[in-house]
Amino acid sequence: MVDLRTSFPALGVSARAFFWLCFLCAGAVCTAQTGTSLRGTITDPSGALVPNATVILENVGTNASRTVTTNSEGVYQILQVAPGPYRLTAELAGFKPILTENIQLLINTPANLDLKFELLGQVTNVQVLFI
Repeated sequence: MVDLRTSFPALGVSARAFFWLCFLCAGAVCTAQTGTSLRGTITDPSGALVPNATVILENVGTNASRTVTTNSEGVYQILQVAPGPYRLTAELAGFKPILTENIQLLINTPANLDLKFELLGQVTNVQVLFI
């Protein structure tokens, strides 16, 4: 630790106190919130909550992504996200994947995005017989 009395002997007591106050406040400024969050609820076509769905949030500018799973109430939450442009994908077996683009997350502005799955269509196999 620096002893201001020996390093800066010409400084008065009030100047040293001001220096330490600035030093301590700088730490608070450096840890200020610069992120945001995204949350939402996922439902199926009947409105039932969908647990265990995979939700992927991808930053379009950096390609960095975060993956979470919906809880038993169909809720996903992604905390401490850098602001910027994003795309979101939600997936679960038996449902069509959901792709949402052009999501703009802003500093200190938590966002909410609820999603609704659609059922996958029935797959039909067609056999063609040549006689």
